[in-house]
Amino acid sequence: MKDYWGQASISSARGRVAADGEGFQAGSEPEGSESLQAALYRISEVTHSAADMDQLYREIHAIVGELMFAENFYIALYDPARDLLTFPYFVDQFDPLPEPRKPGKGLTEHVLRSGRPLLAPEPEFETMVMRGEVELIGAPSLDWLGVPLRREGTTIGVLVVQSYTEAKRYGEAEKDILTFVSQHIGVALERQRAKDAMRRSLSLLKSTLDSTADGILVVDRQGKIVSFNRRFVEIWRLPNAVMASRDDSRALAFVLDQLKHPDEFMRKVNELYAEPEAQSFDILEFKDGRVLERYSIPQWLDGKAVGRVWSFRDVSEHRELESQLRQAQKMEAVGRLAGGVAHDFNNLLGIILGHSALLLEQDRIAVPERRRIAEIQQSAERGAALTRQLMAFGRGQQLQVRVLDLNTVIGESGAMLRRLIGEDVELVTDLDPALGRIEADRSQIEQVIMNLALNARDAMPQGGTLHIRTGNVEVDEVFARRYPPLRCGGHVQMVISDSGTGIKPEWMAHIFEPFFTTKELGKGTGLGLATVYGILCQSGGHIAAHSELAHGTVFEIYLPRVDAPVESAAAEDRSAVPGAGSETLLLVEDEGLLRDLTAELLEAEGYRVLRASDGAEALAVFSRHPGGIDLLITDVVMPGISGAQLAQQLLARQPGMKVMLVSGYSDTALSVRAGHELGFAFVQKPCPPSELRRRVRELLDAPGPCPAADLAPSASGRGGVPPLSTQKR
Repeated sequence: MKDYWGQASISSARGRVAADGEGFQAGSEPEGSESLQAALYRISEVTHSAADMDQLYREIHAIVGELMFAENFYIALYDPARDLLTFPYFVDQFDPLPEPRKPGKGLTEHVLRSGRPLLAPEPEFETMVMRGEVELIGAPSLDWLGVPLRREGTTIGVLVVQSYTEAKRYGEAEKDILTFVSQHIGVALERQRAKDAMRRSLSLLKSTLDSTADGILVVDRQGKIVSFNRRFVEIWRLPNAVMASRDDSRALAFVLDQLKHPDEFMRKVNELYAEPEAQSFDILEFKDGRVLERYSIPQWLDGKAVGRVWSFRDVSEHRELESQLRQAQKMEAVGRLAGGVAHDFNNLLGIILGHSALLLEQDRIAVPERRRIAEIQQSAERGAALTRQLMAFGRGQQLQVRVLDLNTVIGESGAMLRRLIGEDVELVTDLDPALGRIEADRSQIEQVIMNLALNARDAMPQGGTLHIRTGNVEVDEVFARRYPPLRCGGHVQMVISDSGTGIKPEWMAHIFEPFFTTKELGKGTGLGLATVYGILCQSGGHIAAHSELAHGTVFEIYLPRVDAPVESAAAEDRSAVPGAGSETLLLVEDEGLLRDLTAELLEAEGYRVLRASDGAEALAVFSRHPGGIDLLITDVVMPGISGAQLAQQLLARQPGMKVMLVSGYSDTALSVRAGHELGFAFVQKPCPPSELRRRVRELLDAPGPCPAADLAPSASGRGGVPPLSTQKR
């Protein structure tokens, strides 16, 4: 090996080392060594071509290996921030790759601290150990040669070669060569490290930009595209061919073609290019209905605006959710108003229906007057039907909820539906035989189907097709978030579609509002779809509408699916005529005329009726008749004490007393529910006199406290105690 290196051929290199031992004199290099020039050229070349630091280390090892024996070769770098010595490249016959360590007393650290090359043959190393300058780390070598790697006057690491055999030894010539080459290697390593850091920074920046939900576009002062992220392409739906062409005018044309107001878009762009330091925010509307927020800020470099960064955020879903929230809040407010109106109106209707019924029961009323009274009664009943629709919209009806098979409900409604829609409209049903069950009030589900069928018939004056389809669907989080109050999970879907005239787009946002109608004056109340909306919300479901002019309308209905067997409605016997009574009743009603009428009706049957206008007066009346009340009949909503609270207080004084809660609107759902749990009966205003008499008698004759299950309220009169708004004709 010594013959190969030719000690004589490079002997002239000796003595070239500067006196301070830190390197060669300026402009000097080992003489007679053309291979050194080639090595320096290759180091410069690989600095630019190496893909990463690992490749650069391997290339440097190979270059040094062509200048001297370098089978055992490593590079150690010092990290001052962490005070750690690391070994990013390490090749050795005996020693494994060292772990990063704090600088100790090894030969590597000696060169790092001194900043001077060190040739340490075995005797020299032993002398240094004896002086306490260094200590053995790893396998002992015959020759250890290390030179500092420097950058701008700072030692950044150490380059080391070792020999474990007599046949391959190092001398001053190898030290000079390695010292000379190391100056260029230090620069190369620092440059490559900077390149890697820049590459990592750019990669992180690109990954960050690609992961953001915003589309980012960077342009220069003239508006030429400099950079963009993947989301920008997705938001603007730019074809790959357009972006690959790098044709800015072509990309801009594609963008403008999607906008509702392209001129406004360009006006803002031109304003900002004229004011390079200005910031901007505006809203972009697309022809397809999407909405973007557009932000723009200058790109600064050395205190100068050199370009502009545009940020685009798709807020279409957010805007839609805001719109739905506003609509839901508006509907809730209107529903509360409608329910309040229904509550007061029911009291008035109760008075009208009660007096008209009493008059019709008198034999002395002549036929002409009787006919007029009957017309008054019929008008009041139509008013009661309207209030029931208002209450359904306001989710104010008490429900008799059962587990139902929706297919069965549709099938049993088929005959009525066909009569309702007429012979010129074809009814087509597509019912999933594996349809799940729902939990709802059957009469209300029938009302939903009938109302939608009536709307469909009116939309097909020349005939057409009414299609009803059912199926099981799974509602995911995204869909549920878009359509509250839906929740994730299994649902039963009913789709009712027609081939009619369709609904104008500007009307779609209002179709579920009460009193909104597209029909001519006098041909619609505007409560049909409002009622459907209220019923489905009260049942935990949702309805969505889609329509296209001249192509019909589709209503999609979702109801939560339940795993329970279908419940059958209990039959009830209404044939018995109630008898007279002599019991004492406490009647609590804040509407004076209705209170007097109800008392008169019951007193005519032989009952003793004690009257009170509110809870406080009722407590006072009870105190004068302790233990003597057989039945408490109380309105639910009253000033001060509610009906349910009054009943609980009186029951604490007289256990076993029967209780009947009465209301014209169930904004009192919690009170009514609490009443059921305690065994109270519930009836709904307005109530015909005959129905009131029968209900009171049944309750008084029932053994023990009123069982809630037997007297559960119903919106339809199916089983249990129907609401008193049900009219017998």
